[in-house]
Amino acid sequence: MTLSQRAGEQFVEPAVAWSESELDWAEPSSAAPVLRPAGARAEIDLRGAMRNFVTGVAVVTTHRDGAHDAVTVNSLVSLSLEPPLVAISLRRDSRFGADLLATREWNVCILHGESATVAGSFARDRETRTAALAALPTRPGVRTGALLLDAPGWLECVLDRTYEVGDHTLFIGAVVAAGTDEPGARLLFANGRFHVFDHSPRPGGTP
Repeated sequence: MTLSQRAGEQFVEPAVAWSESELDWAEPSSAAPVLRPAGARAEIDLRGAMRNFVTGVAVVTTHRDGAHDAVTVNSLVSLSLEPPLVAISLRRDSRFGADLLATREWNVCILHGESATVAGSFARDRETRTAALAALPTRPGVRTGALLLDAPGWLECVLDRTYEVGDHTLFIGAVVAAGTDEPGARLLFANGRFHVFDHSPRPGGTP
């Protein structure tokens, strides 16, 4: 793996890669493909531009009819502190999104730096995600019943509202419980790959 230094902070590039094509394959669309002009991508390469935007990585969980599921997202946004609201966006044809809409309960687990393999597992097809969820230590959220992973930060949410936005659905959740752990390495996503951000306090320095 490669390691770079920036202002005393460490960014580590692990061997695990997470590509947008893998996410698209995880829940294939049943809708007809959208046709675009031949030059459209050259004119507006939104995906290419957004690959430069560094995000955190989280696993979102929900449940329906006694079955649990989880998916990896990097679209988590804090919308409001009062009332406490967060949002994620999922493809409109997502089966996970349909389950979330039905049960209206979901949890967010913000991943630590050593969770690249976990994040990769939950960016796959449902069968792979189910097996990965069964193999990990989890506990049900007290307020939602959706599962919580071993994570440095977590949120329990109930669905507040949704918006159809282009080819995605925006799910806004009211946060009904939350917790956090001590500082440490966190998992990031940029340029189609996972990275590790270590923001632990340095000896003799400031956090």
